[in-house]
Amino acid sequence: LNAGSSDNTFDYVLNEGTKAENYEITVVTGTLTVEPVSETVTVYILGDSAEEKYDGTQKTVTGYEVTDIDNDLYQEQDIRLTGQAEAQGVNAGTCTMGLSAEDFENTNENFAAVTFVVEDGTLLIDPRHVTLTSADDFRKYNGSPLTNNDVTVEGDGFVQGEGVTITVTGSQTTVGSSSNTFTYEFYPGTLAENYVIETNEGTLNVLDRDIRYEITVSANSADELYDGTEHSISGFETLEFTVDGNVFSVEGLSAESAGTDAGTY
Repeated sequence: LNAGSSDNTFDYVLNEGTKAENYEITVVTGTLTVEPVSETVTVYILGDSAEEKYDGTQKTVTGYEVTDIDNDLYQEQDIRLTGQAEAQGVNAGTCTMGLSAEDFENTNENFAAVTFVVEDGTLLIDPRHVTLTSADDFRKYNGSPLTNNDVTVEGDGFVQGEGVTITVTGSQTTVGSSSNTFTYEFYPGTLAENYVIETNEGTLNVLDRDIRYEITVSANSADELYDGTEHSISGFETLEFTVDGNVFSVEGLSAESAGTDAGTY
């Protein structure tokens, strides 16, 4: 059955009426030889693969599949794995088994040449997708900066013990709107490669007041005695005012007057 050689043994019995003493019988056995299959057998092997999402724990994929053998006489049980069909990883990225033809051997002596064509197995660990969104906010103008430090975390979220430190920088004081800007930094030990961060900035909107602030600006005054020369005056009593606890400065105004003769200027 298997490749190799053996004696073609046999037994004999004298026919009835044939006397053994009348014969000198010499038994010569032949040789039976089964040659191994000389044609090359090609075995196609595919390492197992898996796809996981990063969660801070070790992921593992093991095993392989024989996808095709080009000789029907050759069986999968004739193959021995001498290496290791395993890939492990924790962080996002692709880990390979490192599986190759050298990791397999033929155990069937009936086949003289067996070639293994191997496609390596892989473990793909996907990063977590996290969305950071700063808050929208609005109010009527009151002279103070409008800020809102709330930032929501959505999507896959962060693995326990990992995350980012968020610094909100958005601010709007005058009537109008602007983005509620912010920055973030990963915690120590949190790897950026394990996360895909999307940021959405909210809007800070300062509305005009229904009732306007009223500020009275008074120019300086002076009283001089005519002496034939020109007298002048300029400036304001103050251009800084406190209204509802807020300090306002008035800019862009000028005040100046001059005269020589008696009278009011």
